[in-house]
Amino acid sequence: MADTQDFVIRIKENVELSAIRSPQRQKQAGSRVIRDITCRLGTPQSRSEKRHRVVFFQDDHEREIRVVASLMNMSAEEVAEMYKARWTIESFFHWIEQNLNVPVLFGTTSNVVFN
Repeated sequence: MADTQDFVIRIKENVELSAIRSPQRQKQAGSRVIRDITCRLGTPQSRSEKRHRVVFFQDDHEREIRVVASLMNMSAEEVAEMYKARWTIESFFHWIEQNLNVPVLFGTTSNVVFN
């Protein structure tokens, strides 16, 4: 059996959601989470067999963000925070590539980034 990798990724608004179920959850005070569901993704011709978790939340600019995750044992707020952290890292590397004229990083350690 192959090892599975957990993920949290953003999905576009045009991704079709079906067989929607809303699990019972405690809403946290100050939470920006709008909705937390499990569902199947895709059109009838190419729908996922496995159910995925989709978390809807508002970013700091009041825009709705939809992320799909394999993490079922975490709170929706934790999933949203994980995506925000990922987006911050991706934005940082995009800034490096654009402003420091570094087309490719030659390693994955923090030392390489600092150099």
